[in-house]
Amino acid sequence: ENNVVVLFLSREISANATVTATGVEDYSGNAISSADATNIGSDILAYWNFDDASNAHYTADFAHSAYGTLEEGAVFTDDGGGRSGEAGDRALDLGARDNSQHVKVEPADWLNMAGANNQITITFWQKWNQGIGTQSSFWAVSPGSGSGERGVQSHTPWSNNNIYFDTAGCCNGSTQRINAAITTIFDPFDWEEWHHFAFVKDGDYKEIYVDGEFFLEGNNTNPLPTDFVRLMIGSDANGGISHGGLLDEFAVFGSALSESDIQKLAEGMRPDQIRTIVPVAAIEPPPSPPTGELSISVQLNGDGTVTLEFTGTLHSSDSITGTFEPVEGATSPYTASVVSDLPLPPIPGQPAPEPTPVNPQKFYLVR
Repeated sequence: ENNVVVLFLSREISANATVTATGVEDYSGNAISSADATNIGSDILAYWNFDDASNAHYTADFAHSAYGTLEEGAVFTDDGGGRSGEAGDRALDLGARDNSQHVKVEPADWLNMAGANNQITITFWQKWNQGIGTQSSFWAVSPGSGSGERGVQSHTPWSNNNIYFDTAGCCNGSTQRINAAITTIFDPFDWEEWHHFAFVKDGDYKEIYVDGEFFLEGNNTNPLPTDFVRLMIGSDANGGISHGGLLDEFAVFGSALSESDIQKLAEGMRPDQIRTIVPVAAIEPPPSPPTGELSISVQLNGDGTVTLEFTGTLHSSDSITGTFEPVEGATSPYTASVVSDLPLPPIPGQPAPEPTPVNPQKFYLVR
């Protein structure tokens, strides 16, 4: 009689998992003392193909529905606008360069599985719609990393035609960064055509591939962070220096892909055809933004507060150029402290109010 042993692992995973079997024999009666280690981190952590345009406000990754919100006017292309040009294939359209359009994936703590192994591969197709300039194709945000919380980042390229690959901060050539001009290998190079890019970190060793061909290597000794919180696709950590053009088939792997696997991707194979998908806990989709016109009005109350009446979702930031985040629990009307240490203007028929204490400055908008 043949016996089948099925082993289940928890859907909640943090790094590598090792499966060990004892008292088990193979078909020929040979003892199996231990199964090979199953490297959970080697599989796909996230993969966005941008083909599902049924909701214009967010995109779910193909691996485990890690939702990214389309920010500041980012849109899906029309059907057939993706890298292959075939029916059903779409891409992410970020419009003009440095226009703040991007996809924000938050939370993104699943990236810490790659950080725990100090191995990661990020691959994608990209096409510019104009001449190159300053931009970031992706930025994995790590609060413990310097240079704008730069956990993993690439300029593809910068305005000087260099491709940069930064990890655990910037911009030390021994510990954090490798870079080179695209023309050192590919000359000429048309950025306004579709190209495939792969960024690999395997311990200290880093590589960049372009269209499946080796482009650059180097050693950076800083390990990957393990405090990732957010992934920005097509911009920097706060939506700045956004890419000008299209992105497609964006995938994150928890291991260092081989050259042969990268070549398969550059030849058109999907990421889920070369690696299995890491199962993780389900992630709830974000709420869709309200439909209709957005509005906000301010009423001065004379007691050190103002009342905000609004339609949409109220966001706040500590600076006008900072990141605006939703105000937790805010519904219209919403009362906020006045930001001032000066006397408030008097209200007719009432005594002049006293100066209010200085409060942390806040800026508000609705989306």
